[in-house]
Amino acid sequence: MKLPDYLMILAEGADFEICSNRGYVITPNCVRRCIRVPQEEKLVLFEIYSHYNEEKGYAFPTQQTLALYLGISASTVSKHLKSLEQKGFIKSRGGKGKSKIYFPSFDLKNNVYLILSEWFFFAISVIRKKLHNSMGAEWANQLLQFVNVKISTENDLYGKFLIKLQKEMGFAFEEDVILEFLNCMKEYVEQLTMQSLDINWEKEIKTAIEKMKESKKGKTYKRKSTMNNRKPTLSSNDYDDPFDLLG
Repeated sequence: MKLPDYLMILAEGADFEICSNRGYVITPNCVRRCIRVPQEEKLVLFEIYSHYNEEKGYAFPTQQTLALYLGISASTVSKHLKSLEQKGFIKSRGGKGKSKIYFPSFDLKNNVYLILSEWFFFAISVIRKKLHNSMGAEWANQLLQFVNVKISTENDLYGKFLIKLQKEMGFAFEEDVILEFLNCMKEYVEQLTMQSLDINWEKEIKTAIEKMKESKKGKTYKRKSTMNNRKPTLSSNDYDDPFDLLG
């Protein structure tokens, strides 16, 4: 049995005598691995996705419900919700005596946290190919210091690039910020490894985009095939993927 098939069966609750938590949530890896969004914060976001109501166009769980499902305090949930809103992953309405409702972003392709995170992982994939095999993986471990995954402010180098990118989104200098970021990462790894890296970022980006276009063609066909054979919905939480960043 393939793992996706088994997980589908598990989501249906077929393996349990009583299953109170059926269904599943689509969580793109780019969101699940996004830098500067703490894991607990992501779990709150995924619960918002889980409670999203297609007909109404929003999710409306109480903070107490989210706290119960995640095993954390309501005050912690409130803190994470505020952070997710500041980072552009959700919007909220209500409060002050009224139950809040939450609108997940349908424009994540323009979210600077996701964008810079994806460029970071792209840079790693390119750098890894350029480094000599004898370098091992220690350089990758030290890159965690570059991104400061546990930091809560944007006063460090990675955070300053986030702010720069936010200011230049949609403008001519957006690409310059990305190239500056990639070169900064390259120089950082060169200092770590004492090895010079010959990388033409413009060429690497062009090659990656061409590969992605080819990959999209294949995925479009597969998606159509999957939709034609789609199984019945698992629960009221099951929905088509509105967070598909590949378009």
